[in-house]
Amino acid sequence: MNKTVTIQNRLRRAIVSRELPPGTRLVESELARRFRVSRTPIREVLNRLHQEGLIELLPNSGGVVRRYTLTEIIDFMELRLRIEPLACRKAAERATASELKTILRAAERYRRVAPGGRCADIFTAEDCFHGAVYRAAHSVAYSPERVYSLSLLSNVQKPLEGVAVWKRGGAEHLELARLLRRRNGKGAAQLAEKHVLATLKRMKRLERDVTALGEMGLG
Repeated sequence: MNKTVTIQNRLRRAIVSRELPPGTRLVESELARRFRVSRTPIREVLNRLHQEGLIELLPNSGGVVRRYTLTEIIDFMELRLRIEPLACRKAAERATASELKTILRAAERYRRVAPGGRCADIFTAEDCFHGAVYRAAHSVAYSPERVYSLSLLSNVQKPLEGVAVWKRGGAEHLELARLLRRRNGKGAAQLAEKHVLATLKRMKRLERDVTALGEMGLG
């Protein structure tokens, strides 16, 4: 893995885990010193993160971690609702035995960290699990490079959910891993749809509540 990709992965994880929260400035010169590279690869990394929707670029200085509205998060969830069940079907058909073990280990990891209530741990575990499923689909259409940002961006609502929801999600991840291991593509797709749809409904309820508070002058 070359240096540029390594830096991109590290910054992406830091953004997704909220180690670098929304609004954080990403200054080219500071990042170049931190990673001991010139500003050229840093500029390339920032452009890639911008294309993934994770940052906004600032003229001649770097970027800033993007803030997302509830409406934008809901849009991402609606796209994911279409893509993820299909990816699970393909993974059930095409995953190798080794990949199925990786998916199961990732699901077990998520279930272990959920009760701890740390967003950074949840983001990392979520990343590992869904990345493993997408890779197991063995398709350019579902490759992590294409759908990675969709999965990450639709998960920026995690801090709004809480431990009870995370624990339920951990149980569903584990069941999904077991369905894939049994090559039950239909069951895996149905569970994936149920999982994403539940999150989507929570976000829409929250959006309605926020709108109502605004109309009452309390938002």
